[in-house]
Amino acid sequence: MILYLEVDGVLSAGRCYKAWPEVVLELDGLCWSPSMIGHLISLQDRVELVWVSRYGGLCSMIAREMGMGKWGSDARVLTPVSGEYTEPSIYWKAEAIWSDLGRGLGSRIDRWSWFDAGVGDLRGIRDYADLVRGNGYVPEISKDIGITPENLITLELQIEV
Repeated sequence: MILYLEVDGVLSAGRCYKAWPEVVLELDGLCWSPSMIGHLISLQDRVELVWVSRYGGLCSMIAREMGMGKWGSDARVLTPVSGEYTEPSIYWKAEAIWSDLGRGLGSRIDRWSWFDAGVGDLRGIRDYADLVRGNGYVPEISKDIGITPENLITLELQIEV
């Protein structure tokens, strides 16, 4: 399984304490939970992590600071298909994931997930409807709370299918 992952509002969220018991404030204002990171790390042997974030190459450094093991060095980073980071960023991210999944050439990846607080903005747009529903697990994530334990439990269930 591939997990496409954003940093802001997903791994780092100002109110992540509402979903996780403890929170660490470190690294230029990024706020995260060691419990959440530990849960993600437990999936490393079964999930390929791909960063989809404007942080780009800095995602590896952020992951190392958060203690994310090999995802701090081995994870791929998607960049905009057009080469330009545009706003709102959810559109370039959707296009990069769509391209990475091999859409239009026949789906080469059956199981994938995308954790991004902005995906709710795509649900009503026909051009992106197939990406945010279908065979991928694309949960609604509150940018204030980020990943919840329920998101990770559902992700584990998707992995085991």
